Amino acid sequence: MSRKLLIATHGFLANGFRSSIEILTGTSAGIDTINAYTEEGGEDYTKSIAEFLESVGPEDEGVILTDIVGGSVNQKVMQTLRFNRPNIFLISGTNLITALAIYLEDRPLTKEVLSEIVDQAKVQLIEMPTSFDSCSNAEDDFF
Repeated sequence: MSRKLLIATHGFLANGFRSSIEILTGTSAGIDTINAYTEEGGEDYTKSIAEFLESVGPEDEGVILTDIVGGSVNQKVMQTLRFNRPNIFLISGTNLITALAIYLEDRPLTKEVLSEIVDQAKVQLIEMPTSFDSCSNAEDDFF
């Protein structure tokens, strides 16, 4: 069994996620990317999505991460992923912490495990203070 990730985004964000994961973990094995609407990604990336889906065997885990909920890349993935495959999951509105957490997760992936990862990623999205003058003891709180 292997875990395979497809990160599909507008522009080169997908490559950026893969690069960051490789810097943080030392590897990016098992990660495919689609950089849509670029010369590299082209306009019709349906074939790349289909190839990824075909590469995920019945004993594998496949996760597709897209950047914008309801965006054109997400819609294309949903159109291509027509058949119910219980071992392939789609998460949209992704960020680096979500991709990294899925990549490093030791447990088998289930809807419950992925919901937990997504919930944790939502908690990580916070507005940071840009001026420590407006915060009392902000430096102590931050560090």
